[in-house]
Amino acid sequence: MLKAETGDLAGAVADFTASREIHARIGNAYGVLLLTHQEGKVALRRGESQEAVGLLERAHAAAVEQGRERMAARTGFELGRALRAVGRPEEADALVAAALESARRRGSATDEVRALRELAELADALGEAGRAEEHRAEADRIVALRGGLPTPHTS
Repeated sequence: MLKAETGDLAGAVADFTASREIHARIGNAYGVLLLTHQEGKVALRRGESQEAVGLLERAHAAAVEQGRERMAARTGFELGRALRAVGRPEEADALVAAALESARRRGSATDEVRALRELAELADALGEAGRAEEHRAEADRIVALRGGLPTPHTS
């Protein structure tokens, strides 16, 4: 994680892959899920969007299969971002909407704002400017309620 956060994305991938293989050998399905998720996030950051889709689809399917609601929402959110990056926003919309609903059920304002901002990006990609603005306004309202500053919009 440190390597990913400090920009050593290649090193992070190598570490995540090695760790995922260890978890697979010892039969820790949740460890495999987490590391596949991390690999997918790094692939997306590296601009390897199609690879990210594959990894995040696997992670999302595992989270759903394991009944891990929070991870299903998080992997679905990241998969939605990757699908938007490869030009498949229609498929992404439902995943990100599910992540938004999960964030609201769990009371996670941070995840709720992230999902709303991603839904705004998806709406823009789908040519739905009004819906995009509604999502951005809702995200800004939540941020303001918690003492933060709204994000400047470039769209």
